[in-house]
Amino acid sequence: MAKIVVLGLDGFNPELIKQWSDELPNLMKMQKEGIWGSLKCTVPLTIPQVWTCAQCGRNPGVYGVWDFTYRDEFSYGETKVVSSEATRRVDLLYTILPKKMQKVGMISVPVTWPPPGIPAGYAISGLMTPSLDRDFTYPDSLKDEVYK
Repeated sequence: MAKIVVLGLDGFNPELIKQWSDELPNLMKMQKEGIWGSLKCTVPLTIPQVWTCAQCGRNPGVYGVWDFTYRDEFSYGETKVVSSEATRRVDLLYTILPKKMQKVGMISVPVTWPPPGIPAGYAISGLMTPSLDRDFTYPDSLKDEVYK
């Protein structure tokens, strides 16, 4: 099976690639030779909600993440900070692909802390990682490589 790269550029204006084509030759090449498009975003436009929707293709009502906090089981109880465990109510791209025998590597994807254990893959958590003193890589041994 072919290798695939999914590159998400949060807040990036695709028109700038045309404007800065000389300064961004690799992105220009990816746009010409690959599949390219803008994400039709949800409302409200928040990082946890948008990135989770992009990875699962589901409505945020299915997994209950609307902002940087959420409530368990759609209750009126205490709010919690969104983490990768909160979004695991649905299958995400990094959980679907290993089931299809595909290797997955994730670098700095928002809302992936704690880093998910990806069979035969790796993860370096992104936005919402509380501290680099905490486990932020999978496997944990990858942390040494990141620090180099």
